[in-house]
This record gives sequence, structure tokens and C-alpha cells, in this order.
Amino acid sequence: MIFSPKTPFELTTIDTLTKLHTEEFVLIRLTSTMLTKSIIDASFLVRKLFKKENIIDYETIKQGPEYKQERDAIFLSDDSYSLTASFYRPMTKAGDPRFWIKGMKQLHKVKEKDLLFITIYNKTLHIIHINEKYLSIDLLKNTFENQLITNILKKLQPLLVSLNQQGFIPSVGKNKTAAKDVGETLEFALNILPNSNVKADFEDIIELKAKRKKAKTKDTLFSMVPDYSNTQSQINSSNEMIKTYGYNSKRYPEFIDLFITVNNKPNRQGLYLIVDEKKEEIQQWYTSTDSIPILTAVWSFIDIEYRLNQKHKATAWIIAEETKINDLYFFHYSEAVFSRKPLFASFIYLIQEGIITYDWRGRVKKDGSGYKDKGHCWRISPKNRDLLFGSIIEIDLN
Repeated sequence: MIFSPKTPFELTTIDTLTKLHTEEFVLIRLTSTMLTKSIIDASFLVRKLFKKENIIDYETIKQGPEYKQERDAIFLSDDSYSLTASFYRPMTKAGDPRFWIKGMKQLHKVKEKDLLFITIYNKTLHIIHINEKYLSIDLLKNTFENQLITNILKKLQPLLVSLNQQGFIPSVGKNKTAAKDVGETLEFALNILPNSNVKADFEDIIELKAKRKKAKTKDTLFSMVPDYSNTQSQINSSNEMIKTYGYNSKRYPEFIDLFITVNNKPNRQGLYLIVDEKKEEIQQWYTSTDSIPILTAVWSFIDIEYRLNQKHKATAWIIAEETKINDLYFFHYSEAVFSRKPLFASFIYLIQEGIITYDWRGRVKKDGSGYKDKGHCWRISPKNRDLLFGSIIEIDLN
């Protein structure tokens, strides 16, 4: 039997699920008979799904309770529950195939007319309880996100292969060169419009990080100013930060510059980072030989973790060769590696070790006007990516 969604919530949830998990599924609407007798008929579509995904082949099950087989199952509702699915053929009715999710009724959440979305993920039977009162959409996204990332990577890879095969393509900078050109040229070639969106670049899931092959600079993880609403800090804006701890600009005499890296040890401006685990904060302090340390900036753990995971659900790190022909610049995107979600605990540890750093990159006029910034950001050396992201895999561009 094929069951159809009826309510707006059911329709939107199934739409979300089929985008997160682009694999076969079946829908079953619970009846009073199913709940009373603890049986669900295994229709043709159900049997086909179970056999295709190597869960169970009813043709191998003999009739009778002694031949019942069981498999692990995950039941998703307000939370994720580990249950057991049973598969059997009764002695009656020619042994019509049946199954049941043991423990489902005991959760006291399923009821008559509820819709179940049944699929296979990571070789395990998953049952999603589509009930507006209980179902957590965030739980679905967290459960199936790896599948979604894999599917989107499959879309990105052929685009990068095509770029590699094109050889050198014109830089958006044309007859000039700037650090941002390599990334902006890549986005232009992939038809990604320039924006200041805090989400990832490619379909809001995969962040694209492009760099010249000869570049010795660190990777920018994400831009993020401190929490200036935090009353502990004596600095209440990036403008004030630059005015207070900056230096006279050599290039623009009327400006004060602050282009520095801050790590776990005081830099030439007397600024350094510490991790306050009790307050759950990353803090930037100022000190000099004749002064008491001053708290100058604060980032909360919760804000940092949110931005880190939002920007780096998955990341493609792309290397480009650069050449100049007739006063014009060109890039060849020839190498790429891929990383998945970073570990927040590692981020904090790497701050403490001075491996992840913070860059102030901006200027302001001495009267406080004309403020400009190049993106104050958290950064890490490419050689240390695996410390933050774990497994790094090569993307085959050939």
C-alpha cells in the first residue's frame, strides 16, 4: 500500500528529508490494527527496499515464529532511539511478509494515523516519525548531513574537473594582482555571485577556499569581530580597537593601521589570546611592561562554535597556479582537497597552543572617521588543517 502525505507539515518534512537523504524510502500510515496487533504488512515497495539495501530478503524466511529475524533500527522523533526491527512470515495467510519496530509503542509517541518515513542510512533501518508535535527537524539535519554533503560534493567535483581541464583562465583582477583575486576568480568561474553571506559558498554547504600555489600565508577560517556588547571589555568597537592599539600608517599618513596577528603570546602591540574555560570565552588581552593587563576583546564559545560549523560544514581547499601573459593575470585551478566538519574542542586547544590565530586587518583616520577593514578573522596554517578538521581527502581533478 502507498501512503500519501496529507498535512502541510508532512509535505514540507518529506521535501526536507528527500533533499537531505536522496535514497529510496517508503511511507506507512499507522492504523489501529497495526498498533493493536504490532504488525505492519511488508508491501511490495517495503520488501523491495529491504532487499535492495541488504536489510532482509523475505524469500529466505520460512513461515513460523521460530524463523523470525531481527535487525537494529533507529527511530527518529523528538530524539534518536535505538530499537529493534523484527521480520517474519506467519503460518496463516500464506505467510504474508510482515515486520514491526519493537519498542515503538512504548515510546508513547506514535498513534493512529501518524505517518512513518522508512529508509536505509549507513546500512541501518531508519524510521522517521512525521508528527508535528514531536519531530525535531534539527535532529533530521544532523542525522543526514553527511549524506547531503556527499551529494553536493558530487556536484562540485565535475565543476572543478572542468576548470582544471580549461587550463589558465583570466583573473577578475586582469592587469593587477590581489590576494582575494584567486578566490573571486574561482567563484566567478563557478557562477557564484559575490556576497557577504556568512553561510558556505557552494549551495550553503561547502565552503570554497582558494589559494595561490606559491602562497605562504595562513588559511582564513572565517571573519568574526568580538562581542562588543560584552561589558567586560574596555573596547566597544573595531574602530576603537584600531585607534587604541594601532600605529601610524606608512601608506596613508592620515590613517592609523592595525594589521597584526594575535596568538597565545604578546605581540609587538602587547596583545595576546587566552582561553577562559570557566567563562566559556576566548579573550584578547593587552599588557605592557609597566601596566596591569587590560581585557580588550571577547568571543563566546557558543558564538565561535556556531560560526565555525556554519562556515565549515564541509570545505574544499583549492590550489591555483598563477601566470602573467601580456600584462594580464591568469589562474589554473589544479589541486583540491576536502575536509568535513571541524572539531570545536580542537579549535579551543589550537588557540591555547598558538596554532589558530586572530588577525586584525583594518585602518581608521585619527579623528575616528573613514573606518575600513579587510576582514578581522581567525586563521590557521595549511599544514595544521588536519589538527582541526581531522581527515583530509584529495579531490580527484583528472
